[in-house]
Amino acid sequence: MPPPVQSELHCSDFARTKAEAVADAVGIQKTERYRFFCEKAEICKGVLMAKVKYISSPNEIPAGEKYVLVMYGEEYAQKTHPLGLTITVARTVSQLSFLTAVHTAKGIAKNAGISKVFVCTATTSGPDPTPGGMFTYVPAHDELSSNVVGLDVYNKDQQSIGTIKDIALDASGLNGYIVGVGGFLEMGDHYVVVRPSAISFKAKDNKWHATMNANADQLKAAPEYKYSSTS
Repeated sequence: MPPPVQSELHCSDFARTKAEAVADAVGIQKTERYRFFCEKAEICKGVLMAKVKYISSPNEIPAGEKYVLVMYGEEYAQKTHPLGLTITVARTVSQLSFLTAVHTAKGIAKNAGISKVFVCTATTSGPDPTPGGMFTYVPAHDELSSNVVGLDVYNKDQQSIGTIKDIALDASGLNGYIVGVGGFLEMGDHYVVVRPSAISFKAKDNKWHATMNANADQLKAAPEYKYSSTS
């Protein structure tokens, strides 16, 4: 039997442990696993990487293919199954958090010897009742302006740095959140426009929570937004 995996392969303990769990789930025998890690150590060094394919539904995954799937769900979770691993990401997280989960999936797949990572960006598994028409389907728990306007925004130090006063739209959709930060900066009415990806939303105990990694100096340096007299 080949020797056990040595530390010089430069794989993180987390990635190796998760890869072992996935290997167990997909039925890779220990002898094969040791041979994979020892003879093909270049995978752990990043020479080879699992391919990512974006899909609109998990039903698009070919039957019998081993894979790691990233998709939206109620909360973050990792679940192993006979064909690999499924990572679910809460629908309320930012796009950056979702992309981080995709990066994690690529590392797990690489270390488990799985060549495909499927990414399903659909936020609901329910069917669109009016495909191609002028109407669309939105689940009841989807993010609405009434959920975020008036919401206090906290930083990593649990300080309330401002309040979402409005949302800015352009031709492509949501352009930014208008946040009132004058109270935090002790300078009266003062607004800044924050990129949508910079604020993370989470729903807990039927309440929405908004967080943003920003301090007073960054908020003071940000361009001020002023409502026009006709707004």
